[in-house]
Amino acid sequence: MLILRALLAACLLAVAFPTLSLWPLSFVAIALLIVKLVDLQETPRRMALFFGTFAVGCNFVGFYWLAYTIHEFAEFSWFLSIPIAVLLFFALGLISAGFGFVWQLLQLKFKNRSIYFRLLLLLLFFVLWDYQDIRLFPWSPMMALASNDYLLASVGVFDSLAWRFLFFALSALTFVVLFSRERQKARIVSSFLFLSLLGGAMMVGRSHRDSLKKEYSQRQPVALLQGNIGNYEKRQTDAGVEPTVRNVLSIYRNLIEEAATTYAEIATGNDALEPWYVWPETSFPGFPLRDRHMQDQLDFWVNMSRGLHLVGAYEDGTMMFNGKEKATEYNIALLLHEDVGYVDHYRKIALMPYGEYFPGDFLVPQVYEWVPQVNHFGRGEGPKLLAHPDPNGPVFLPVICYEMLFDDMLNAAIDLAKKKYPGREIVIYNPTNDSWFGKTVEPFMHARLARWQAARVSLPFLRATNTGVSMVVAPWGEVLAEGPLFGERVIYADLPVKKAQRRTRQD
Repeated sequence: MLILRALLAACLLAVAFPTLSLWPLSFVAIALLIVKLVDLQETPRRMALFFGTFAVGCNFVGFYWLAYTIHEFAEFSWFLSIPIAVLLFFALGLISAGFGFVWQLLQLKFKNRSIYFRLLLLLLFFVLWDYQDIRLFPWSPMMALASNDYLLASVGVFDSLAWRFLFFALSALTFVVLFSRERQKARIVSSFLFLSLLGGAMMVGRSHRDSLKKEYSQRQPVALLQGNIGNYEKRQTDAGVEPTVRNVLSIYRNLIEEAATTYAEIATGNDALEPWYVWPETSFPGFPLRDRHMQDQLDFWVNMSRGLHLVGAYEDGTMMFNGKEKATEYNIALLLHEDVGYVDHYRKIALMPYGEYFPGDFLVPQVYEWVPQVNHFGRGEGPKLLAHPDPNGPVFLPVICYEMLFDDMLNAAIDLAKKKYPGREIVIYNPTNDSWFGKTVEPFMHARLARWQAARVSLPFLRATNTGVSMVVAPWGEVLAEGPLFGERVIYADLPVKKAQRRTRQD
């Protein structure tokens, strides 16, 4: 029963996230954990088994796609990919098991205190566990609440710490109402507190959303270019294989021509709006910073489309590794503008394990000789911004792929933007490639977590992916436009901004 209860809680938490997104079940899942966590009859070892099983269950149910990813990303056989994923799940579960062990030792010291005192203690324990637990993605159980628009908008008011306390407090109240043996009066009071806290958070979210709608009252035309270029094509284009490069260029030429035709009217004449064309991660084939032919191709498209392009691409260069200079590639985001051409670029900092580097490679540098199919990308240094060439124009904050999920990275870049470009508008650009994960829940989960972060910092958010889920998100977290999974499409939207950017060039 101990293990079954832990697995049931893990399953309930999983279905609270995409694709089912039954967010109220997240409270029930944590409440089920509390039933056992406040049990004074359990030993620390059994509590470690219980909490560790919960963590392993969350990984198996929510991150089952990891084996597929390792198979695609690192090009390992299924014979290797599945055991690696399973071992990783159990290794991460050991961390939560340790938390469970320590919790029971602590609880037994206060066994003579009331259940409400122990619930308060457990609230602190949950927050500490949520901050310190090592996970495959930077996710938290509270992020299931992103399915509710008002609760999501409230994230921009409460910081992450406050929302963790609120989420676990609501879960503890759910425990009292549904599972505790307290008297009816205690359950009624807990129900009232639950509804008051949840309703209050929704009211705060609604007020914040209305305030942001007034602040971001103007609209900027944007077009996300989702080329539906999968893993095989990306590997081939990265290697410069023809005719794949021509095929990829043809796909994006068609998408750009379609978008430029759609925006032709608003981009011409006096006081014309400037369209923004947004590309996915490493979507442009080849090395546009080195290859003159590729540069000319991009410049032609930028001028033809009469606007600004944010482009995911590759850069070849060198880096220091194991005390030696080594040729490498960088995963970059480019800013190009019709007035000046190339403006600047950003190098990805947080690399994807097994896809862009091998974890622990500094300890065993020979690993790339043993497993040559694993890439070894260079790493950028520090936050960097892509500023519009207009000194009064917006500043684009590039975060590539899952860099969007790291609070510290996002906060540091925003602080830099406010310090370096005071008064200028900030727009988040998040080129992403989720094609590695196939037709699984991962692209939807990744999109949900990225949307949570955009709402947390209350900034306009542009997320272009190779195969989905691409989306345009308002500063209050609302998805204004979304592309399909594994579909070739231009996703059009009017992005809420404080001041719409106008074209300066006269045709």
